[in-house]
Parts: sequence; C-alpha cells; structure tokens
Amino acid sequence: MNAVVHLEVVESAASVDVFVGGSVVVPAPVLVEEARQHPERFSPNVLLRPLVQDTLFPTVCYVAGPNELAYLAQLKPVYDHFGVPEPLMAPRATATLLDSAAAKFLEKYQVPLEALQPDDEAALNALLEQQLPRSVDEAFEQVTGGVDEGMARLIDALPLIDHTLADAAKSSLGRMQHDLRKLHEKIIHAAKRRDETLRRQFARTRAQAFPGGHPQERSIGFVSFLNRYGPALIDRLHDDLALDFGTHWVITV
Repeated sequence: MNAVVHLEVVESAASVDVFVGGSVVVPAPVLVEEARQHPERFSPNVLLRPLVQDTLFPTVCYVAGPNELAYLAQLKPVYDHFGVPEPLMAPRATATLLDSAAAKFLEKYQVPLEALQPDDEAALNALLEQQLPRSVDEAFEQVTGGVDEGMARLIDALPLIDHTLADAAKSSLGRMQHDLRKLHEKIIHAAKRRDETLRRQFARTRAQAFPGGHPQERSIGFVSFLNRYGPALIDRLHDDLALDFGTHWVITV
C-alpha cells in the first residue's frame, strides 16, 4: 500500500465492495482500515480537495478563478453528503500587468489587448497596413475598385456577343483579384522590413500580455512580478485593481 495508486470505486447493487487501480484490487474494509492507521498515505483528488480543505480550515468565502468556479459549482451534493458547510464562492479579480512601454504601444496604435492573443501576424499585418503611406493605400484601393467595377461591366456586356465569354471573364477577374491580393501581401511584407521598430514593439508587447499565446495570468506566476517590482506592487494593486467582477483590467506598472 506504499505505492502511489489511483483507485476507482467498483460498486455492487448493495454497496461499495472493492477499489481497483490497474492490477491492484483492494477490498473496501482493508482500505478503510489503512486510512485509519495511515492517513498520511492518502490524498484527495481534485474533487475532494476543497472538501478536505474546508473541513480542516472552515472557510467563509473562497475566491476562485473561472475554471475553479466551474467545477466548484458542482460540489454542493458532496458537501451536503459529508455535512460540511459549503463556503461562498467569489470570482477573483483578473488583470494583465504591462510595463509603461507596452501600455504606450497599445495606446498609441489603438491595438485592443485581445488582438495580441492569436499566435499569428494578423494583428501586426493590420497595424502595418494602417501605417502605409496614404498615397499607396489610396492607389491600391483605386486599382482594386477599378478592376472590380470595370470587369463587372464587361461581364454584363459579353453575353451580347457570346454568353460563354462571361464565364471566361469571371475566371480572368478571379486571377486578377488573386494577383492583387498577392501584391498587397508583398506590400505588407515590405512594410515589415521597413519598420522593424514597430515589429519589435508589437512582439515585445504580445510577449508580455500573452506569453506563448496564453493569458499572462495563466502563464506567469505573481512571484515573478514581485521580484521585478518589489512589495510596493501589492499596495499598487490594492489601490488600483477594482473588484469589478466580469471585467478584465490592464494595469501599467
């Protein structure tokens, strides 16, 4: 019984007879006696941990993250079964901490925080497109609009000569639109090469807000921020972090 074994309940019609874990089969009375003699050899799973915790340290209110709230909400029958008062549940405050450079980047370019999460360059491409010289942007829009408008008129007129030509014209239009899209991509890539500073600022801000594509609070422990900014950070969060449930805050530190 010294080995770490995950045991599952096997029930009969009347009661629990045995617990099974892999090739290990333990009769229920043996397991109960083992728990009485050596409670240190047992640990609760994710379902029973809150119950054991609230038995040892009675809790008035438990502050939990969104995933915890989802499964804690299912535990009321378990609390009732063991006669343990279930604590109140409250969602914890949620925030992303950014340094001043990252916060200025978001404000200057009006980039929504959530746009940084996807692990691709869609948001960066959109930002670079906004930075294109207006003359280039206007010329490209004029060309694409002119091609669409001119080809639409031609497609409508061709059936007067031969109705099969309309399909050929539509195919030609598709190829032209494809070529224009490829040209636009080349323009964006050229803008990326030209504006490396903007790319670095974008990558740096995204690495802070969504390291590895994951929310900061799910990836970086709070101790990391304490090591960087010191104990004064706790006072700062106490003063600035509003307990407005359902709102995610961005705090500049």
